[in-house]
Amino acid sequence: SRRQEAAASAAKKFGTTKGVFVPTIQNIMGIILFVRVPFIVGQAGIIQGLGIVWLSCATALLTAMSMSAVATNGRPKSGGCYAIVKNSLGAQFGGVTGALLFLSKTFGAAMNVLGCVEVLQLSFPSTFGDLPMRMLGAIILTGLAVIAFVGVEYVVRFAVMFLFPVVLAVAAIWVGVVVHTVGDGKQSQGIVGISGQVLRNNLDAEYNQRAGVEWSF
Repeated sequence: SRRQEAAASAAKKFGTTKGVFVPTIQNIMGIILFVRVPFIVGQAGIIQGLGIVWLSCATALLTAMSMSAVATNGRPKSGGCYAIVKNSLGAQFGGVTGALLFLSKTFGAAMNVLGCVEVLQLSFPSTFGDLPMRMLGAIILTGLAVIAFVGVEYVVRFAVMFLFPVVLAVAAIWVGVVVHTVGDGKQSQGIVGISGQVLRNNLDAEYNQRAGVEWSF
């Protein structure tokens, strides 16, 4: 009956917090924040690093404004961004959006898996240091595929619990910065604290080679 279908569709919804807010925060506080942003700032400097961040924020803002304008044209149906664009602008725009969304998710998953491999090998060298990156990445990707096959709703149920260690790690970074700013000045894990000299030394770009690759524009 219609009542049963409506109840089933309502039961599958995760709500604003678990369905929108928590996944967005998890995506922001991910491998880009903990691994890629320090590397970008170290190579490009603070000025160019902030430029990259502002460019990314502007792109995200324009995308959000465009999706809001499209979504307000009618009642959004299930299917995500692809369905909203397809129903509002036609199958051609929907197909292009779906293809770009698929590619972004694919490259994003690869980036997150490689970042997880780097963190595991740096944090636990005795356990994962001898494993090839491709093998360890394949193991992690297989585990993610099993989770997706079982059901994403189980991940959403524990999303808040998964988010807590991430927030704790971000807080620990700021605590470390404050401690090394007002403390004895001893460096620990690359944290040197805040000072005018550190700011001046890191304003400009200083691209260098890593593994034979020149990281420069």
